[in-house]
Amino acid sequence: MSKRSRFLLTLLVLGVNTAFLLPILDSPYLGDDSWRESLTRGLLLLSDKSLWELCRQISKDFISSGRWYPLIIYYYPVFFHIGQHAYKIMTLLFIVGNVMLFGWLVTLVSRSVKLGIAAMMAPPLSMQFRMYHDAILSYYFLMQIEFAFLMLSVVCFVLYLRRPRPWIYIASVLSYLICLLIYEVSYFFWAAHVVLSYHRFGGHRWKQALSTSFPFVAVSALNFGVMLIIRAQFGVYYEGVQSQFAPMQCLTTFAKQLFSAIPLSYYASTPAIQDFFMWSDMFSSELLIAACASWGLVWYTLWRQENAPRPENEPSAAGTLAALGIVIWMAPSIPIALSAKYQRELQWGLGYLPTYVSAFGVDLVMLAGLAFFSSGLRTATRPAREAFAIGAALVGVAVTAITFNSNWIVVQKYAYAERFPRALIENALERGLLHPVTDKSFLICGEPFRSWDNPPFFKQHSGMTLQVVKPTGFEHDEDMGSTSIEQAFAEYAAADRPGCYDFTCLVDCKQVFSGYDLVFKGLGWPVLSKVTTQSSKPETPSVFFLKYEASSEAVGYAVLAKLRGIKISAGEIVEISADRTWVFAALPSASALRNLRITCKYIDEQNQSTQLPGFDQRQLRTVRVSDREMIFELPPCSDGLFADPRFVRPEIEGHLAINTASHDRMNR
Repeated sequence: MSKRSRFLLTLLVLGVNTAFLLPILDSPYLGDDSWRESLTRGLLLLSDKSLWELCRQISKDFISSGRWYPLIIYYYPVFFHIGQHAYKIMTLLFIVGNVMLFGWLVTLVSRSVKLGIAAMMAPPLSMQFRMYHDAILSYYFLMQIEFAFLMLSVVCFVLYLRRPRPWIYIASVLSYLICLLIYEVSYFFWAAHVVLSYHRFGGHRWKQALSTSFPFVAVSALNFGVMLIIRAQFGVYYEGVQSQFAPMQCLTTFAKQLFSAIPLSYYASTPAIQDFFMWSDMFSSELLIAACASWGLVWYTLWRQENAPRPENEPSAAGTLAALGIVIWMAPSIPIALSAKYQRELQWGLGYLPTYVSAFGVDLVMLAGLAFFSSGLRTATRPAREAFAIGAALVGVAVTAITFNSNWIVVQKYAYAERFPRALIENALERGLLHPVTDKSFLICGEPFRSWDNPPFFKQHSGMTLQVVKPTGFEHDEDMGSTSIEQAFAEYAAADRPGCYDFTCLVDCKQVFSGYDLVFKGLGWPVLSKVTTQSSKPETPSVFFLKYEASSEAVGYAVLAKLRGIKISAGEIVEISADRTWVFAALPSASALRNLRITCKYIDEQNQSTQLPGFDQRQLRTVRVSDREMIFELPPCSDGLFADPRFVRPEIEGHLAINTASHDRMNR
């Protein structure tokens, strides 16, 4: 194969990988990205801290929480400087870079360019998106950076074994050290260097093999020792890094983590994905058809028996690839198997972040097996050899198509649950939805509760410092400055009506809210804490309610209301009365906006619910308007009637203005 052919074939394979990864660009912020990292600017604005101070304190906080990987703080500058779209593009590019490094490693070990190209074709089979802590859709390309330094370390090590140069050896050791300082799942990756060293020197020179790979074992042991000292000194707060040595639980968790790296494992183990699989229209997608056709054609071309890719010094190189694959597959699963948190959480097909790295190990094992099997077909008839090449191509195309469709479904589910509503409320805030709200007001968030509904989010997108209140919600709400109704309004509780809070009376509060500060409690993340000062006079609280829904990034509505009072039962809001109500509506067309009608339930002074006919656009007081977006205020009702903003609904010709059918179907 000429250099030009190799170059063009490599570009085609990388293009196919990129095509299969394109759904990443439609995914929202997820996991920790959603509720904390993407709100770095808001955190710093609220607390008046610098980015440098945040990184320095977080690094110390990680250590005091028993976690020894100080280089992980890189993600705060990343989220401070780039937005969501750039972040997703960078994630895709990091993965394509991982694929290139993976192919380079296979080429070096096997001395076969074709086998290296075949290795770069394997990731579309095994890169599975999951509705869990997902290393591809979230977590600041942590696993991609970890895998890149692992590949650089082993590639440099192979180059050193071929042509010993001290600087290459140092680069290999330093790359592995960086792996260890970024994340803790790399403690056992030194086994990859042992495998490569043994392959180079053989059993008869085992002392030289051990001495060459010893620095990697030593670096890992040194870091492990530092981690143990830190944990002995400070203890371990976070359950994810607490070890639990229960043999059966460890083995089961280890097996689950390994299984999750096998192609189609998530699809096969997740009925929620299977249920939506057949109605998905992605099988008819031109992109998917073109990518699968390209994948199958290249795979068939590579694996035809006349020029099938195989190691030059087989079978030893094939065995080395298999052993290396087993190490990459299993090594990152060991720390996960020891974790008390993941012993409890993991399910079959649902692995934690290092599944991303393990998937490359599975690819390598499959590739070594195919290369070895292909070698055995040399004496077979030509039809048999062609049948093998065609069969392997068809199986690969089927697996990649199913994986792509499964990934697309996951992204669509996340779009309805997170991307659409977040994009809508960000747009509404930028358009001035909070114009009636004064700084330091209370803001009660209505159902459904979102992880990003917290003070940093509203500061980042509206510039306002608010006291965010959630009846129930995300487990980290308190860490991000949100409070419960009982905590926020204890001084406004009506003595003669249990569960009722009156916001129309003057109350002499002992302490009043003055802002936020960042504190560090050894959790591994910052905690946003309220700052209060002594009150000098009675005050009437300024309390607002906000809820929003969306069926796409550009279609949805948000309701803002100035509250008179609320009633709660069993921790949930059961009644709200509002003096004034505003609605932000984003509709698919200007004509839809003209035909908009608002319906709402009202509460009278005897707490009886009343449904009024509703208001058309002529009765609404327009605050701001554009082609497809509008902010308006509901007209006041007769004396004694107060709107319940939970039941405000925009309608067009008697139907909801946003299409919730797809939303409900995707989130069943």
